[in-house]
Amino acid sequence: MKKHSETPPDWEEQRNRIIGLGETSIRKSYYPELQQRIKELERKNEELNAAYEEQTATEEELRQQFEETLGKEKELRASEERFRSLIAASPVPIMLARDGVFIYANPAFCRMTGYDTPEELMGKNLIDLVTPEHRATVAGLVGARTAGDPAATHYEAVGIRRDGSRFPYEITIAVISLTDGPVTMAFVTDTTERKAAEAALAKSSSSLKRAELIAGTGHWEFHRDSHNVYASDGARSIYGLTGEKWSIADVQKIALPEYRSVLDEALRALINEKKPYDVEFRILRPTDGRVLDIHSIAEYDEKTRIVFGVIQDITERKRADAELHKREEQLHTLINALPDIVCFKDGEGRWLEANRFDLDLFQISGVDYCGKKDAELALFSPFYRDAFLACEGSDEITWKQGSISRGEETIPRPDGTTKTFDIIKVPLFNEDGSRRGLVVVGRDVTERRAAEAALRQNEAFLTSIVENIPMMLFVKDAQELKFVRFNKAGEALLGYTRDLLLGKSDHDFFPKEQADFFTGKDRQVLEGKVPVDIPEEKIETKARGIRLLHTTKIPILTETGESRYLLGISEDITEKKAAERALRLSEERYRTLVDITDTGYLVLDSAGKVIDANDVYVRLTGRVSLQDIKGRPVTEWTAPHDLERNAREVALCLERGFVRGLEIDYLRPDGTIQPVEINASVFHGESRDIVLTICRDIADRKRTNVALQQARNKLNLLNAVTFQDIRTAAFSLSAYQELVKTLISDPKARSHIEKQELFLKKMTDTLEFARNYQEMGIHPARWQNVRQVFLFAISHLDFLHMKQNVAFDNLEIFADPLFEKALYNIMDNVLRYGEKATEVAIQYEERPNNLLLIITDNGIGIPSEEKNMIFDRGYGKGSGLGLFLVREVLSITGMTIRENGVFGKGLRMEIEVPQGAFRFTQPLT
Repeated sequence: MKKHSETPPDWEEQRNRIIGLGETSIRKSYYPELQQRIKELERKNEELNAAYEEQTATEEELRQQFEETLGKEKELRASEERFRSLIAASPVPIMLARDGVFIYANPAFCRMTGYDTPEELMGKNLIDLVTPEHRATVAGLVGARTAGDPAATHYEAVGIRRDGSRFPYEITIAVISLTDGPVTMAFVTDTTERKAAEAALAKSSSSLKRAELIAGTGHWEFHRDSHNVYASDGARSIYGLTGEKWSIADVQKIALPEYRSVLDEALRALINEKKPYDVEFRILRPTDGRVLDIHSIAEYDEKTRIVFGVIQDITERKRADAELHKREEQLHTLINALPDIVCFKDGEGRWLEANRFDLDLFQISGVDYCGKKDAELALFSPFYRDAFLACEGSDEITWKQGSISRGEETIPRPDGTTKTFDIIKVPLFNEDGSRRGLVVVGRDVTERRAAEAALRQNEAFLTSIVENIPMMLFVKDAQELKFVRFNKAGEALLGYTRDLLLGKSDHDFFPKEQADFFTGKDRQVLEGKVPVDIPEEKIETKARGIRLLHTTKIPILTETGESRYLLGISEDITEKKAAERALRLSEERYRTLVDITDTGYLVLDSAGKVIDANDVYVRLTGRVSLQDIKGRPVTEWTAPHDLERNAREVALCLERGFVRGLEIDYLRPDGTIQPVEINASVFHGESRDIVLTICRDIADRKRTNVALQQARNKLNLLNAVTFQDIRTAAFSLSAYQELVKTLISDPKARSHIEKQELFLKKMTDTLEFARNYQEMGIHPARWQNVRQVFLFAISHLDFLHMKQNVAFDNLEIFADPLFEKALYNIMDNVLRYGEKATEVAIQYEERPNNLLLIITDNGIGIPSEEKNMIFDRGYGKGSGLGLFLVREVLSITGMTIRENGVFGKGLRMEIEVPQGAFRFTQPLT
């Protein structure tokens, strides 16, 4: 036996340690340290027992020790009571059990399980407070612990309250020794709220993940200390990276190169300068190779040194923005292309946007109109000041009435005209009823209103025509053939007022035979759905007896092609028929008269074939009877040399309606030539056009003209010889005068000789003019190329020192052969009197009814007071005949000339060529 320790155990210290252990256990969730203290206490007790066994003290010592031990045990029980008091006061549910049966429960445990007092739980089995699905597990743990086998000291289960409701809990278990033996002490926590919070958190996390995936968003964290990036499911989906943890390099690689420096700088500025991190960039997603647009915002927590960020896939938004921008541009383009007023205003009447037409109309195209009211814009466009102010007033009216307004406004124009606009104003309001804006749209209806007015005028005009047309016009309905409209001429013809006629049929007014005929034709028209012409029909009128009518009946169809009305137009041809009879009699008389005058009478169709002719014409062709030429073209007996011209003149006659003085030769069957003169006019008949022709035998006149021409030729020869002799004599006289001037030194005598020279020159000029004037009109006018004639004219003059400008070569003018002489005289005047002139030009201006041939130089020109006199005979410094001859030559073919230049700036001769006297050919170059 071991020897007793000389120092007895300090029971007070042991008691304090046990109490302290209990208090500490309660303060520290009652389990870890309490269990450790219980183990230490057990070990101390074992040492104490061993010490007792080893004691060799005397019985007194044993008795004293026993008494001391009893004292210690009392103190221990007191400490145990104190320990129980602490447990009872604990807010944490605590219970004590032995062999799976309750031996104690504190008030907190009772409240948790729904019991009023701990006594209600005493003796109950722990399993009774566990749900059936957890009882086997809990029973196993209790059994193992009772048997001293290892068992879990912390687990979760679901309990049952007194009222049967369930609650989740977690339990921490420790085995402690009390005076009456070891017990199981359990700390129980109701985890209902925690479970609910965890479920809510899980649901929230799931919803967050789903929301991120649906919205294309995600969140991320950058930990500066570890240089790692942590990402949510949404962020991983957007970036196309796997794993929850990435490096900065991983993230940088997927950003397009041009954005990497931007991201680095934004992150640096956020961390170092506390600048907002809000960037948009593009990435190349590695999972599918798509390029995405990303928007990211972030904040930095300096304490944790963590950057918290959110990203969003804005690819679709970008695409939608681009599409929206495109559509806005298209809409803007469309609005600006509209020839209408389009204007948007805010709730205060300030202009927000207007199209180009609106700005141009009110002359504010260059004004910064945005944010300005109408009254302010009126300052920039004084002409439209009243229009702006009126617009501001009508806007206010529209807002007050709270609905769309529409009306027409007349807007004046600076040119004195006005425009009428159909203005629509749409007020816009916020949900609270306050004004949000105003849309103003206006369409120019000036032309439409004019067209409507014109339509009304046309309707009135047509009604006036219908009422005043000198033919009966009536309309019947297609079903009952009753009159629904009648005009004045119909009333006058039939002798009935329209009030009597309307709503009645033919059988109400006319004999049955006539009425049946009329209605029969009506049915024919309505069933056939095509117009029917009735050349002649009889009708019995009320006051004028039997009349003859030429009637046209026309079906008026619906859109589906069904007959709805019948339109009838009847012309009273009673007098016309009588006139035709009189005309036939007159024609017979006229033909007799023509035959008496020995004039050929011919009627041709539009193809130039004979319809009718009298005996005189038949005789001119060398034929025997009308049947020999009837139905045959006149070209058959036209001489070969006139065939083409005759065919051309026939076509021209049909085109312009007449031909006068056409002289051609007919070739008779015996080979002789018969010259004739033809005068013809086109007569527009009812069914076709015919040509009425008068032919005269001009053989005798031709012979007379030949004799006259021979006499004229002889006279011209005589004049030419006479002119030549006089010119030769004048030239010789001029030479002798020059010789005399060399022999005479007396100034007075020389002066007389110089005057003789002037008279001699005037005499020769007069002779030249007389010769030219005599030739005017003798030869027929012809088409002449203006450029060639002009160049020929100046080739006889010294124009080497003067620049010539002829800007055309395909203009021809129908003029007398002396046209070249006329241009010569004009250019001779330019040389003689065009002071300082160095350039001459000829050009033309084509006008609607004529052509202007213009000759200009850069000389001094003609004084205004002389412009109307320079073409008079005898005016000027020379003979005064040059420009007079020009005017006369031009007048032969209807041309006129005037000087229209500005004195001091040069000459401008304007030759007006009438329509038909000029033409353009293919250019020569």
